[in-house]
Amino acid sequence: MAVSPAMAAEQLPVVRFMAAGHAFAVEARQVAGMRDGPDQQAMWIEDVLGLVDSEYPIPVRRWLSIHHATGLWSIGVGEPVVLDSIAVADIHPVPKLVAGNRCVRGLAALALEGDATHQSLTLLVDLGAVLPEQENTHNED
Repeated sequence: MAVSPAMAAEQLPVVRFMAAGHAFAVEARQVAGMRDGPDQQAMWIEDVLGLVDSEYPIPVRRWLSIHHATGLWSIGVGEPVVLDSIAVADIHPVPKLVAGNRCVRGLAALALEGDATHQSLTLLVDLGAVLPEQENTHNED
């Protein structure tokens, strides 16, 4: 499929992070900031996305402040956490087979980046669609 020059130049600003050994990204407009510690409403990204326990070690955590209808939420994500962009031409819809078996809550699209010899997969998620509609009562120890 040929990509128009205008589409090739379009970029989606994202914040990239790690969870359960996989690369994820969320649209940058959903992120209000980043902190070293959680705020009042806090959850781990694995809980938000419904990821099962994995054998991957939990990397150093950073806390993203996420805009939501109920206020700001602190979501603990794995490093590296990077403000970046993804070419719109590299973003693809979730295949129907995967969409019907939502193993990752909030999965919005897939980004396949790189060239023919080396491609990387990033899972784009919509955190606003999966955060609870009421205030979180989860307390950090």
